[in-house]
Amino acid sequence: MRRDTGFTLLELVVVLVILGVLAAVSIPAFSADPPDDPASTAASELVSMLRTARASALARAEPVTLRIDPRTRAYSMTAEKGDSVEPIIKGVLALPEGITLGAASTNALFRFASGGAARGDTLFVRGGGPVVTVWVDRWSGAPHVRH
Repeated sequence: MRRDTGFTLLELVVVLVILGVLAAVSIPAFSADPPDDPASTAASELVSMLRTARASALARAEPVTLRIDPRTRAYSMTAEKGDSVEPIIKGVLALPEGITLGAASTNALFRFASGGAARGDTLFVRGGGPVVTVWVDRWSGAPHVRH
């Protein structure tokens, strides 16, 4: 009489199917976006603008500076060409109603080097919920958001 131990192929397939179904059901719950509040929406706009400034610096191979006045929401993006400064774009941020911006100084300044690295201030976005913080990584120039 021969006695085999272990699992049959059918049993293993059934277990893998069950695990796959459980993973498919549970993964979306872990990757759900945070709720859309006005401060998060405004922070996303700021991050988009910071990414544009960094991309401009990389594409031009010249330093690019982004200035944002938290009080008036006015912004300007300029490129440094030798001893001169060339305007790229300027305007006023269209942020959701009830949003206020804050910074340590009158104008939040973000300067992206031609290689993408950055130095810059921190912006605080307030409105309707917790304060959202926006800043750039000094080595990579990548913008970050903390809720």
